[in-house]
Amino acid sequence: VPLIMDKTPLDRKVEKWKNEKPSLLFDKLTQMMANKPPYAIRFADEPSALCLGFKYLELELCALQNELAQLKKHAHAHGHGGSTYAPHSQLQLELEMKQGTLASLCKLLGYVCSYPHNKQTLAQDSKLSETIAHCAFYIISSFDSYTDLFAIHSVHLCAVCGEVRTIRDRMCHNATYAKMFYQNINEYLLYAHPNDNKLQLLQYLFDFLENLFCNEKFVHLSIQLFRIRHFHHDTTTTKTTKTTTETLSKLTSTAEAEEEDDDDDDEEDDDEECVMQHPHIYVALFLHLQRCMDYVHSARMGHEEMLKFEVKQAVVSSILTALATLFGPYQAVVSLFIHDEMLAQHMGTLRTHLSTLNRMFIQFEEKNPLKNIAYMSKQQSEQVRNSLHEKHHLNISQITKMITVFMSLAHHSSLHSTLFKLEIHDLLFDLLPYLRALDAQQNQFAGMLALTRDHIINYFDQISYDARFDAIVDEYNRGVA
Repeated sequence: VPLIMDKTPLDRKVEKWKNEKPSLLFDKLTQMMANKPPYAIRFADEPSALCLGFKYLELELCALQNELAQLKKHAHAHGHGGSTYAPHSQLQLELEMKQGTLASLCKLLGYVCSYPHNKQTLAQDSKLSETIAHCAFYIISSFDSYTDLFAIHSVHLCAVCGEVRTIRDRMCHNATYAKMFYQNINEYLLYAHPNDNKLQLLQYLFDFLENLFCNEKFVHLSIQLFRIRHFHHDTTTTKTTKTTTETLSKLTSTAEAEEEDDDDDDEEDDDEECVMQHPHIYVALFLHLQRCMDYVHSARMGHEEMLKFEVKQAVVSSILTALATLFGPYQAVVSLFIHDEMLAQHMGTLRTHLSTLNRMFIQFEEKNPLKNIAYMSKQQSEQVRNSLHEKHHLNISQITKMITVFMSLAHHSSLHSTLFKLEIHDLLFDLLPYLRALDAQQNQFAGMLALTRDHIINYFDQISYDARFDAIVDEYNRGVA
């Protein structure tokens, strides 16, 4: 497939690549496109090139799934258990090499598809969208059996392609695919307990989930699966002699009551038991948020934790984006959240993290550590300045996402009492003095801070219908005076 129309020294180099091994070819193509981004765009403009890449990936993923199943069967036969494969087996070595090649291909395709221009190309090709959906199905169904590198690049490819609405809809409108996505990811996040080496994989999983949450059908399916598992739990543990018809009738009437009245006592009991036995996927998001948000204390935890600062921060950012997308427009999910016995703990986790971020932000604004670089050399001061600006930028980004989550929750009046009880408004009042006058010419973070201010105003607008709002505003005004 011709990548460049005119003959150049690079063209002649590409011609020599025709006999390269796939793994080396994919790596060289990725490096070439990273050095000269226009080539990545021209790659996507050649329809057959992109289709060929994804079709090749689809066929290889299908074959790999069967080979991994064969390897697992071989391990059982030789007494190595269900999850540990026979050491040094020829098949295992071959599969590891194959996954290394496919990791390079996924990295290449992910790089090409990340360009906005190329996403338009993906959105317009229905056959290509279908092929990508097939690839995502194979990846999410088996990623926990992949090598670490292949799992990271393949799930990242799913997250990148899931940003395209037509591809996302293709994935979610297939009930088989959507059900598998939800169940596999939820079980992995809840029970796999991935170590710190898989933090980047977690980030891309949360990015992919956030894209899926943008599809209403997927969210409704997640609630249906939640309730079906609850119903199954009830029917297997009950000691009464009610008939199946009566049980189904009770389930139907309970579901109808939940839709009509969120405050019904029977609904509250059922939802609380359901959350404990078979949690909705938002529980997994909070679980990993609690595990990763300690990055803000990494400076006190040693050099090893400092090395994980950025990747943990990225994981938390992805989790917060996913939570805001999930809780924002979906009242049914918020209803489950309200009846969760861990509601206070989950909300407390969010508040604690926002409080820490606020303190870091205010300290930077008031102490201005940039004053301390005046006595450094020009090169050193430039490096320190860039590092401080980057960390401050990431901190502001986290604050914005945290407030976005609270803004999404504030759209539901049933959560207002909890928000007032946790005094979220106090944390937002603390930020207001730094957001009143923003000068884009003097503050390079003015744009993001303005967005933060807009979200705070939106939050206050949502809770202003509550009678308690006037009292907290009066108290704040007295404190300012």
